[in-house]
Amino acid sequence: MAPKKPAVYRAVFFDLDDTIFDFGQCSRQAFFQACRCCHWSSSEEAFTEFQRLDQMLWSQQKAGHLTVEQVIHRRAESMARWFGHPEQSLAFQQRFSQCLAEEAALEPHARETLSLLHKKVPLYGASNGILAIQQARLEKANLTTYFSGLFVSDKIGAEKPDPRFFTFCLQRSGFPAEDVLMVGDSLTADIAGAFSVGMDGCWYHPHTAPPPANTILPHAITDLRQLLTGPFVCGSP
Repeated sequence: MAPKKPAVYRAVFFDLDDTIFDFGQCSRQAFFQACRCCHWSSSEEAFTEFQRLDQMLWSQQKAGHLTVEQVIHRRAESMARWFGHPEQSLAFQQRFSQCLAEEAALEPHARETLSLLHKKVPLYGASNGILAIQQARLEKANLTTYFSGLFVSDKIGAEKPDPRFFTFCLQRSGFPAEDVLMVGDSLTADIAGAFSVGMDGCWYHPHTAPPPANTILPHAITDLRQLLTGPFVCGSP
């Protein structure tokens, strides 16, 4: 049975990485730049290893086994060892974060969707990560004008899918859970996390991968523009 949902959503929370930003492209540019700064001889093989580590560690974070800070530290430590420079772990971590703050490649149709949707309802960023980095990227992409607020885990003190993260966001936005739609690419961090506090979720899966069996999904989209025309209404009735 699908969870109850209102006829009208009065606000939308957006995950940022892999929902608004193309994290694959952003991280690729930041990775090679950080390697150059550390004087590491980077390669496609090295980036493939970085992606493997990144996906594995973030999966563990979304399952509640690691914190965001632990993901960032362990990723840097593993890559420094892989390159044979374990003493440069912190330097790589800092350089990667600095470089990532300058990368703002977007998911297809993200700007178009935000520019139209924000005229109907307030939009909020709801992201695991570092506030300063996410703020810098939104400014770099000229997207800040579309958001009424930005909620990031390092300043909240709780991380998706922890219900405390979503409770904080709802309290700060001023909207009750039943009036808010959470849009994100992660079935665990975004969708299950939203469900835990009574919010509805919209799974963004541009690569059309089917959800696991018995997954409850009020909404699923493969194109962000579907938020403008999908089987739900955003805005005042």
